[in-house]
Formats: sequence, C-alpha cells, structure tokens
Amino acid sequence: MSTISQPGQPYEDYLWSLFRSLREKRQTYLAALPREIFNELMKYDFHNRWLSSCAPFRDLHKLHHDDEVTSILLHEIGGDRDTLLTVTEDGVLKEFSIKSAQLLRRAELGKPDDETRTQESIWSLAKCGEYLFMGSQHGLVYKWDYATFTKLGCMTVSNGYAKVRGLDKKLFVASYKSFSVWDPETMKEVHKFTDVPYAPAALSLKDNLVACDMWTDENRRKNSINLYCALTHKLIRKFEAPPTVFSTQIAGPYLLAGLNSGDISVYNIESGEKVNTLSHHKKLVYALDACGSTLVSGSNDREAAVWDMNEWKIIKQLKGHNGWVNCLRLYKDKIITASHDKTVTIWTLMAEDMQHSWASTFDKVISTVTNFLPASHK
Repeated sequence: MSTISQPGQPYEDYLWSLFRSLREKRQTYLAALPREIFNELMKYDFHNRWLSSCAPFRDLHKLHHDDEVTSILLHEIGGDRDTLLTVTEDGVLKEFSIKSAQLLRRAELGKPDDETRTQESIWSLAKCGEYLFMGSQHGLVYKWDYATFTKLGCMTVSNGYAKVRGLDKKLFVASYKSFSVWDPETMKEVHKFTDVPYAPAALSLKDNLVACDMWTDENRRKNSINLYCALTHKLIRKFEAPPTVFSTQIAGPYLLAGLNSGDISVYNIESGEKVNTLSHHKKLVYALDACGSTLVSGSNDREAAVWDMNEWKIIKQLKGHNGWVNCLRLYKDKIITASHDKTVTIWTLMAEDMQHSWASTFDKVISTVTNFLPASHK
C-alpha cells in the first residue's frame, strides 16, 4: 500500500471509498477485509472505548524498575506476542510481555562512552529496522541489536539532548542545532534539515509526518513547530508556538503541543491555525499519544488524562503514579504510562465494558474514521 502525503489522511482514496461502500453491506464484507485494514479499524475501536465516561478501568499491571523510566516503545509482533520495551535514565533496557507483564530479557548500557561522566542519562528510545537506538541527554546516540540485546556502537551528535524516532529504514535524530536523518545500518547522515537555529525540544513521528519543535532565537523567546513529510523530508508547514513546548503529537488533521503551563495547544494542520486550548493539567505536559478520537496526555502533576477529540473534553483521569508521567502509549484497550517513580503502569478497561456486537463495533469505527476525513473525501 503506497503512502499518502496529505496531512491528516492516513489511508488511500480507494480505502475511503471502501469504507463508504461497506456502510450498507457491513455484514457481507466485514470478514473479507484485508487483515491490515481490519486491524487498523479494530485499533480505532479499542482506543475509542476509553471515551465512554461510565466505562470502569483499573491498573492491570505495575512493572517495577530500579531507576526513573524515561522512555517506552511498543513492539507489535501480533496477538499475544506483542511486547513493551522500557529504558531507564541510567540505561537499563528491558522487554516485557504486554499480556502477562513477564520480564522477557534485560540489558545494561554500562559505563558511558564519554569517560568524563560516571553515569549516562537516557531520555529517548526508538526501533528502526532490526536495531534499537537510545538518545542521551549528553548528545550521544547508542545503537543496539534488537535480536541479541547487545550494544553495537555509539555516535556523538552534540552536547545537548539527543532525541530519536524510527521509521522503516530511517532514523530521525534531533539535538542541539541539529536535525537530520540517519541510515540505521551505518549511522551515517543521509539528510540534514535546514533552518534549525537552536535546540529542538520535542520530536514526534506519525502517519509519515514528523514534527520537530525548536527555538528560533538564542534567548529562547521565540519558537516554532516544523512539520515535515517523513518520506520526502520537505517542510509542510511551520506553526507559531510558545517557547515552552515539551511534547508534540500528530493526530489526524491536528497537531498537538503539550506546554509547560499544563495546557495542550491544538493546531489545524491544513490551515496552520491554532483552533483550541485544552486545560486540565496543573504542571507541564510531557507526553501525548492519540488514535481515532482518543487523546491521552501525561503530566508532571503525576496524572494521565483521557480526552475525547470530538468534543475536546476530558473523559478520564488516571491517577496512581507518585512521580511525573514521562511517557505513555495507547495499546488496543490499554493505556501504558511510565513515570519518574520507577514504575510502568498498564491500565485496562474492565471486562464488562468490552461486550458489543461486530456490527456495533464497525458502525462506531466508521463514524470515527469519517469524522477525521478531509471534506473532499466525505
């Protein structure tokens, strides 16, 4: 399936046509959908179940670590084999079964390659092809072999935070005065983005779009979020933003930015205009994830919140961490949060909320997908 570069359009035109035709013949065609399309539809539905204000939820598993958990990564192999990768600030890498919460394997970064420091500070984790990459607070990027869980090498980018995001055979690396694309095999730069005056503060990648937040002057008083096509590396749009952005997330036709104030700014990708401000958190919003109509935010106020993007209102508050929420992910009917308190919590909806028919599920998914269609495709 080829990729569409239009912002906010995650599927090809023929697929939208398929969705419309299935409205009247859902029972006949539902089972005949290609597996990848069916899985995407179910993913929308799983996530949107969180939007029922009366749906009960609980913390299913709590995964304990010996240091602050700074980044997590989903490895979706299929079914019960899906795993969760976690990394702590001191560079301890772990892989867990999401279903059972069993620790599958563990590895340590060990002594930093920079001999001037006694301990590393890892704040970013990405998978790219068969490799894992860690980004360090001190401007280093570490490469690991995923199959063997062994460290293969290290590259110095700058003397500031290094953030990494992976897409197929491309590794996006943002650091002080630098934003580039690497070949994951060789760790060599294959593309360098221009107009990156100062340190990028937030980096996100979704739907073949990459958003990089950066200060535009050395006094850190001006800021913009640059949105690029991840395939062509072309700049799509610049969004004016306050110099206090700590997280970004691409969500269909919207670009979201978590701020130091605790607010979340919502921008329309097509027009570039700010269309909403979501206020709930009392401290900075450090993590965002979204799918379908569901948005999840994590904050230094120790809480994660679930939002309905159809009405831009808060639906649920996930409380239970004793430290700020560093990162989070939506996974099927679960939300996974990682915290400064050295734990990862897997939240799940209660079983009684999960009973509904295939027809009902399909109708809800189609309704959700249609809401995010560009007007020309409805």
